[in-house]
Amino acid sequence: MIRPAGERWARVKELFEAVIDLDPTRRATLLEKECGGDEALRAAIEYILDSAQQPEGVINQTAFAFPRHTFHATS
Repeated sequence: MIRPAGERWARVKELFEAVIDLDPTRRATLLEKECGGDEALRAAIEYILDSAQQPEGVINQTAFAFPRHTFHATS
């Protein structure tokens, strides 16, 4: 089943907000549990987490800077 991009983005946002303030160990544990085998979902969240640590943050990047699989999934 292919999820609509909006639904996929909502899940990315939900998980990002759940893990942003956690220490790295708890963050990894929660992402493992919530993402399961969905490597594309986990990669998208980790990309945004990494970007959030940069001075310019993710907000100043264009949509083309995001990994292609951020908005498309087959699960």
